[in-house]
Amino acid sequence: MGLVHGHEFRPPKQSRIKRFLLYLYGRLEPTILRMFNKLLSSKFFTKNRVGRAMIKLIAKMMWFLPYGVVLPYPLVEEIFEEFQKHSRIRAGRCPCKLVYAEMYGRDKVEDFDLRTDINFFAGLSASEAYEKKHHSDYIDVDMEWLRKHFELFAKKGLVPTIYACCRSGQWMFVLCNCDKRYCVPLRAYLVWGEGVTKSPFYVEADKAKCVECGKCIRICPADANISPGEVDPEKCIGCGICIYHCEGNARRLVVREKYKLPRHAKILKPFIKHFVEEHLKQPIPRWLR
Repeated sequence: MGLVHGHEFRPPKQSRIKRFLLYLYGRLEPTILRMFNKLLSSKFFTKNRVGRAMIKLIAKMMWFLPYGVVLPYPLVEEIFEEFQKHSRIRAGRCPCKLVYAEMYGRDKVEDFDLRTDINFFAGLSASEAYEKKHHSDYIDVDMEWLRKHFELFAKKGLVPTIYACCRSGQWMFVLCNCDKRYCVPLRAYLVWGEGVTKSPFYVEADKAKCVECGKCIRICPADANISPGEVDPEKCIGCGICIYHCEGNARRLVVREKYKLPRHAKILKPFIKHFVEEHLKQPIPRWLR
């Protein structure tokens, strides 16, 4: 237990049953990922109205599987400053890439060995399962490693997403730095609107500063740019990756006026509020009070 910007922070309890269930999930995850890779490659389930409706039903039935919330890297760094006080942090290769390479060939996957799967709390059990069953080695990392790699991940256009099982913050266990080409939850969101919740922020562009370099359009995972100097806030998932690539320094994060914080992300509310007040210097919206 500790104070986070004046608010009491209670890290999730690390019970034996929780660690066992996340260990079991780590053993089963590749099978689940293979199934969803096949669904994502099916025109019936991605294009057909009936198929898409079936996916929505499947998503409701599988509510216990990990569900993510996208957050910008500066906020993620602040969150991990606190998390590392309560838990070891371990980093390994992306499970989605491992499965994608197995299904379609190692040569189809870029940055295969990049450690983008970052486990904490009871999620450490999932990393142990991967080490034993899938021969994917994990290493203990500190804040210096995380800061360095968050910057690298942003430059590569990866989307920081914190996941929890059972739609509960008490089951929060992993930060995935998702690549839209391979990562199943992010791909599922872009196709079906499931698997991930967009962040409490969106990117706003200043047309007067825009130099029309076009990098924002190329890097955006959600195709949210109407033009180099204009962003669709509804399509924007709020990862903030384009800000790192903007040559005109014409972009900034803005907190959404209307937003429903997912139940599994409510444990992060003090961090989000502090980020809005101290970093963005913006008024606190009603949903965050």
